[in-house]
Amino acid sequence: MKQSIYIVNPIMTYQDFPLPYLYLIFKSYHKEFGKHPDAWSWPLPVNGVEGLTFDDILGNVLVESPKVVGFSSYVWNYKLNLELGKAIKELLPDCILVYGGPEVPYDQHPNWLKENYFVDLIADSKGTGEEFMMTLLDQLAEGSFNPAEIPYCITPSADRTTATKSVPTTKRTDLKWPRSMFYGNETEVQLLKHIAQSKDARLTTLWETTRGCPHACAYCDWGGSTGVKVLKKSEETVYEELKYMESLNIEYIDVCDANFGIFKERDVNIIQYIIDRAKLGWDVEIGLNGKTKNDITTVQKIDFMTLESKIAVKSDYHYSVNSSDSVVSKAVNRWSYPTQMHIDFVKKVKSLGYKTRIEYILGLPETTLDIFYNEYNDIAYADAWLSERYVWSLLAKSPAAKPAYREKYRIETVPVRYTHYNTLRQLTKSEYYLLDDPKYQGYFDLVIATSTYTKQEWLQMYFMDNFVRGVECLSVTTSLREHCETLGVSAGQFFRYCWATLEKMRASGNEGLAEIFSSIEDALQGKITFAYYQYQGQILGLQTISSFFLTKYADEFVSIFREFLPQDAEVDHQIGKMKSRLETLKNNADPVRRIVDEHSSYVYGSLSKKINSTSALKAVGNGIE
Repeated sequence: MKQSIYIVNPIMTYQDFPLPYLYLIFKSYHKEFGKHPDAWSWPLPVNGVEGLTFDDILGNVLVESPKVVGFSSYVWNYKLNLELGKAIKELLPDCILVYGGPEVPYDQHPNWLKENYFVDLIADSKGTGEEFMMTLLDQLAEGSFNPAEIPYCITPSADRTTATKSVPTTKRTDLKWPRSMFYGNETEVQLLKHIAQSKDARLTTLWETTRGCPHACAYCDWGGSTGVKVLKKSEETVYEELKYMESLNIEYIDVCDANFGIFKERDVNIIQYIIDRAKLGWDVEIGLNGKTKNDITTVQKIDFMTLESKIAVKSDYHYSVNSSDSVVSKAVNRWSYPTQMHIDFVKKVKSLGYKTRIEYILGLPETTLDIFYNEYNDIAYADAWLSERYVWSLLAKSPAAKPAYREKYRIETVPVRYTHYNTLRQLTKSEYYLLDDPKYQGYFDLVIATSTYTKQEWLQMYFMDNFVRGVECLSVTTSLREHCETLGVSAGQFFRYCWATLEKMRASGNEGLAEIFSSIEDALQGKITFAYYQYQGQILGLQTISSFFLTKYADEFVSIFREFLPQDAEVDHQIGKMKSRLETLKNNADPVRRIVDEHSSYVYGSLSKKINSTSALKAVGNGIE
């Protein structure tokens, strides 16, 4: 009788049908290289959790009576995974629970192993999850369970005060790729295709053509595979998988390589193949979430190919620079190009009809307020007002988390409750799902101060990043800013004047600002969920809050703001237009909905479709991920 292996990998998705990539690669690997693949059954895993309750998921696992359950733990799901593991162990005490991925902090918290007594094995992210799982399953099939011989296996001691690491018997560079991620999975993916079709939808998928990253950026943890040799699939496997994806009519391919483009001609040819198939009728889009860091020519060639051919995700074009300042880039060990090379290309992309954004990370070491505001000059030049700064979460296994690095840059963090709400709009209760439940939201360490900026300066940068994106996407400040630029007031200085205006309003006791910043402080203390705040009796994203606030206090803001700007008749005219625009938003029957809708229209208004990418942060295949 076959035993069951159950994979639990709750992912972030709304109204999407992603293939269970982790499940597919584990199963295909074991099918091709395992000694006893026929001894195991692989029921469809926990993947998307939309519409499911905790008890639904638990019941799905229990009905299979699995011998092994493998949990893939990331910041968005680790708390849910732990609660599920605890419940499973109580009802199936002989089941072996394996935890892997970036969020298994057994070595960061002294009591973690005792508190999580139900965790039997941990897959070290320095190894490969496929090899770990294959060896474990073959051992159990032979009745010779021995964790010491499982590559990169971590086993808690009997008293759960320490853990023992196995001596690796394989090298990471010896990774073998199965002939296809679909090998042995044909029945399962066809079933999933029919499920999607029954809901008038199509499948999407993660996909990797390489694994690993040769760089070691201080803020990054790419599933334990940073600062290592990049391993690549054979071209035969790559094209075999693409052909099968086309037969499934896959709608969106989320390429999760850390450095796509690093193999130059090979990677260009992969893109050209997809373009050629799209011309012949395959309606597919792709997203490239990790591009090569030291070959801007190849990156821009690939990007232009995908954009011009319209196979790129149509929501917007993003270019990751992390920081435009070379001192900051050096501090985080990030390869940096001259900023002008980035923004000139972003401006070129704009001509193809795409909305554009430059991606930064908020508050990296050596960042100052001057650097923060100067980046608005680049954003204005590229007309990339979707640009945002992602808050810096100090990942436990990243170089920046090491004590010496933290001490050097005097890094201060606070634990905040993780959320992945869509920050563009307020979700209704019916749209919430399990990963939104506070009971299953974990915490992450948010960097709020370093040697070059204080917590109060961080708050200024965090608020203004949302404020500026809001008012520019709503065309509240655009024409006034552009005219001020002709008078010698840079975009950076213009928005500094905005902050000075807000500070003056705060000093005079503005209740709206007091409520906003009090709510942010509550989030930093873990009282409410970070990134969504209580304001005016509603729970809103900060981008929406800041725009809504401005409509309510338009008179006060405009009156003070005028004091900072040049004396000029056209400035007066543009100030009037700005005030009129705010009044129009304010006088709507539901100004919050109007603001949300106009933000959405700015982003998506001219686009044919929008794909919800669920894995911008994913790094697959290392540990149980």
